[in-house]
Amino acid sequence: MLTLRASASDISAALSKIGSTASAAASSVSAAISGGGSVTGALSAAATGIGGALSSGLSQSASELLSGFNFSLNTAVYQSMRRSTQYVWGEQSRFGQRAARQFVRVGDDTLTLPGVIYPEWKGSSSAMGVLRKMGSAGIPYLMMDAQGYVYGRWTIESVEETKSEFAAFNQPKKIEFVVTLKMYDGQDGSLLANALQGTLIGNTINQIQGIL
Repeated sequence: MLTLRASASDISAALSKIGSTASAAASSVSAAISGGGSVTGALSAAATGIGGALSSGLSQSASELLSGFNFSLNTAVYQSMRRSTQYVWGEQSRFGQRAARQFVRVGDDTLTLPGVIYPEWKGSSSAMGVLRKMGSAGIPYLMMDAQGYVYGRWTIESVEETKSEFAAFNQPKKIEFVVTLKMYDGQDGSLLANALQGTLIGNTINQIQGIL
């Protein structure tokens, strides 16, 4: 099974964004105080700015970003894994001949994970909600499998969910889902890279908890 979690560099970038926004807000409030401007307005703008940085960074799903998401029997199990890699070729028309083709670049690398959750038996009815929060954070996630192979960083492109066979209190007995991921960069790795990333992430947890 696969695991998605934020890499150390992306957590650090989110922290940097929050820190720079807070510094700018503090400067704005100080200027309002010293210049006789509207302190209330400056405070309101500061709160809005910091709140926006937090919501787009880490606060809305801090625990999910730190622990990541494990596709498993207790959360969600995909029934198949479909990976599609595109290759971009340029064409040059030639008179009386087939068009000449030249390789340009590797295109999109897309991973599609369809599956089914039966909440009364196994799986979590809130699993797709967790993935939606992770997607809303706007950062790529390091993807690895149970053997320790690191697939690189991927973005959550879409989360589709179909609930059916409802029981009492509108609780679904069956949840079908399709999660679509796209490669963010071409960096693959190994168990060693996984361990290094885990160490770096662990070192940033205290910083994040201090801010949130």
